[in-house]
Amino acid sequence: MISLDKKDLDNTILRLNELNKLRQALQHDCDRLSKPISQRIKEMPPISGGSEAIMERAMAIYDIDFWARQYARCFFALVEGLTYNYKLFAVELPQRHYTFTQEERDIANEKNVKIRFLDNLDYCITFLGKAFDLSLRLKKSDHRFGWFKMGTGIRDKLMHPKSVDDLEIDYKTYGDFAEGVGWYYEQMSDILEQCHAQLITS
Repeated sequence: MISLDKKDLDNTILRLNELNKLRQALQHDCDRLSKPISQRIKEMPPISGGSEAIMERAMAIYDIDFWARQYARCFFALVEGLTYNYKLFAVELPQRHYTFTQEERDIANEKNVKIRFLDNLDYCITFLGKAFDLSLRLKKSDHRFGWFKMGTGIRDKLMHPKSVDDLEIDYKTYGDFAEGVGWYYEQMSDILEQCHAQLITS
């Protein structure tokens, strides 16, 4: 448990609630984008069939590819936005039992440092653990972490495409990626619940 006076506790809870609203809003956008993808996959015509079925299947694949790109961009905007904000939140909490180094503060502010995407997420979890006196770790042994990590490759290609092939996300790849998204949501929900549970009034 971490002990805060009433004013600091109220401010901390207020900030956590603000970040939770941000998380819910971004996740809502991702959920809305996932619906047309799921619908098109559900309606996908079989491979066998006449010329009309072949054309319908080609259009379905084209639509899935388009919506999957928007979904991936939206999801990684969510991850990057929350990673940055929760890092800042952690280092700005009233200090009691811990001290963040200047290097850690620069990492939180992303000042004069270049941080890899996955490393940045690890820093976020580590900083939250330090601020809330918890030993927090992402469960990378879960097979879905592999799909999340695969998704970061999709992100890199979408953000810095070198050819038209970098813009393609077929529906099978999307299904695997969606498993990784679910892993991230579960991890963050569990970690934030642990942080909330640590708050008490001194």
